[in-house]
Amino acid sequence: MPHDARAIEQGANWLGGHYEVCIELGARDEARLETALEACWAIGGLIGCWPGRSSSDPAARISPTLEFDGLSGIAAIPDFGECVCSTHVIREVDDGRIGSTWVCRWERWPQ
Repeated sequence: MPHDARAIEQGANWLGGHYEVCIELGARDEARLETALEACWAIGGLIGCWPGRSSSDPAARISPTLEFDGLSGIAAIPDFGECVCSTHVIREVDDGRIGSTWVCRWERWPQ
């Protein structure tokens, strides 16, 4: 299969250098978390989003949602090209106590 940097289902696209931005949202608030997740996907240059890493079929696109553990897409980085990207949520728990909630956006360095 030829290499396609836009193919989220190709495992090799998720290996190597990347950068990640995580935003701490504070105490658990599902409405605030959903808004932050939607904002991550509203940023220009993103194509997607899809649940997991199984398909980049335009017909399988969904709206950003907390229903899935992770969401994947394609990011167009000016002067570098396109690469896979994803978002995920971290819900801290420390010794049984609920901690902060984070939303994270991850992007692979373009090849």
